Amino acid sequence: MVAPMVLNTLRTWKLACPAKPLNLVFPTENGTIHSNSNIHRHCWEPLQRKAGLTHVIGQDADGAEIRETRYRFHDLRHVAASLFIEQGWSPKRVQTVIGHSSIQVTFDTYGHLWKTTEDDLRAMAQIEARLLA
Repeated sequence: MVAPMVLNTLRTWKLACPAKPLNLVFPTENGTIHSNSNIHRHCWEPLQRKAGLTHVIGQDADGAEIRETRYRFHDLRHVAASLFIEQGWSPKRVQTVIGHSSIQVTFDTYGHLWKTTEDDLRAMAQIEARLLA
C-alpha cells in the first residue's frame, strides 16, 4: 500500500528517470542498485545534517567536528508503525504492512501504543456522563 502522493511522485519520476538496463526506480549514476552505505552517505546523513539532527562526537586531527547522525534509517519504520497505530490501524494491519513474521512480534514491539483497558474505562465513563447529563 502506498499513499496517493507517493504513487503520483513515483509516476512522475518514472517518466523523468534516465533509462538504464536494470530499469530501477532509483538507480545509481551507473544504473546499478544503491548499497546501504551509499544511501546513508549520500542521502540519509546529509538530510539529517541539513535538518540539524546530528550531534558532535569528537574532533578530527585538524580540530574539525566529527558529527554523528541521531537517527538510524530503520527508525523510520518505527515512526511509520507508531503513526499507523495512532491513526487507529488494527494490530493485524500493522503486522502486514510492517512485515512482521507474527502478530506476537508486532505486539511485543508496539503493544504499548494501542489503547489500554484504562483508556477504554475512561471512554466508557465519558459516554456514561454524556448520556446521564
